[in-house]
Amino acid sequence: MTLASSLFTGMLVGSVEAVVPKAKSACSRAGMTITTSANQKLKCVKVGKKLIWVTLGTVPTPTASPTPTASPTPTASPTPTASPTPTASPTPTASPTPTASPTPTMSKISFVTPLAPTGSNPLTWQNIESRAFEVSAVAWQSTQDTLKANGANGVTTSIKVIYAPNTSTTHYAGFEEQLRVGIQLWSRFKLPKNSTFLVYSYNEIPWAITTIAKILNDSGLGEEQAQSSAKNLANAPYGGPDCGGANSGMMTDTQGIGVFGLCARNEGTDPYYNGPLQIHEFTHQMQGAQFVGTNLNSQQLLPCWISEGLAHTAGLSAGTHSLDDYLKVRRMQASNPVLNVAGGHSSTPVDRSTMTSTFLANYYSESSPPGCFSLPSYSLGYSAGFLTTEALAAIGGIESTLLLYTRTASGEGFEEAFKNIYGVTWSEASDILAKVVSKEFMSYNI
Repeated sequence: MTLASSLFTGMLVGSVEAVVPKAKSACSRAGMTITTSANQKLKCVKVGKKLIWVTLGTVPTPTASPTPTASPTPTASPTPTASPTPTASPTPTASPTPTASPTPTMSKISFVTPLAPTGSNPLTWQNIESRAFEVSAVAWQSTQDTLKANGANGVTTSIKVIYAPNTSTTHYAGFEEQLRVGIQLWSRFKLPKNSTFLVYSYNEIPWAITTIAKILNDSGLGEEQAQSSAKNLANAPYGGPDCGGANSGMMTDTQGIGVFGLCARNEGTDPYYNGPLQIHEFTHQMQGAQFVGTNLNSQQLLPCWISEGLAHTAGLSAGTHSLDDYLKVRRMQASNPVLNVAGGHSSTPVDRSTMTSTFLANYYSESSPPGCFSLPSYSLGYSAGFLTTEALAAIGGIESTLLLYTRTASGEGFEEAFKNIYGVTWSEASDILAKVVSKEFMSYNI
């Protein structure tokens, strides 16, 4: 099956607004907002190739001010003494026209102005294709400049790294230090209140389930839901006892949790496992944290290529200490693109000669949420998605890539957010990015 055969097809048009709109139903004009009869505020956004209503929040019904009681007409007094002039009933204070309450997603969001890449001759949409081989160095330097500019920044995320009883702390040495680098990188964005990571062997999965369930219970999740979520997350790193991976995300509004399996054959030989992987997984929590306090979900609104692409760009560029180190890990991670095999714990290689600009344009189209998360092409996020996000960082700075999540969380659709950040439409940019990324694959610049 070609990638193109899995594209979302068609766009719902017509008089959809003639019926009562509801979340996830089709709409006809991006940017339009309505308030339903149930006081639910909806916005029409473009998701992939479709226009759908997404929920922004509930507009409180203003309390009607009481209708003033009319003063009784005074009864004429039978005596010649003039009855006292009745005290005029106070003119009722006009109840103020209710100000439309800000939608929950917008009320506390202020947009970061990304630190732009330095240099007298910056990469732009007009020159990046001809200067594609400069992208990696510019993107890495952007991350280093951002780390330096942000400093410690007084961040308050509570970090915990918990090793299972029979797992040595020599695995993933320096774990907490690497997490603090990730926090420093993203310190100007909304951060998780609590960030907890567990490290355990395949045989200690039951311990991980119990530990995660307790954390989620303490965070306010009901026992049944906490147990179900804990079981799914604890099993995520392992497809079998041989070698474990990692998984991470925001599990509640206040609690991010990451899980790390053991893979001795990689930990000792692959520099990705000492820094880049930890920051990669923390960045997944950052992606979810931008949506805390909203009724929106990043996996419903942002394309799959940026899900792993952003985490990899941040992890590799912040988790290495020199450009040479970055290029080495970059080559190891991106030079062998793969497709997922059913189950997600194994993969099949993709020949780099197939990574043409046409193939990549189809990949971008196939990355439309939410269905893309279950497609074989999801794993291309670690190679093609990574190189795509790296190019965005080279143009707009590393912070511009997470800003896509912040602005989308505010109620903007992905394409509206992209245009606001990068000054071009996604349609225009995707053609250029496909050529840039293909050029790197074809020239073996990775």
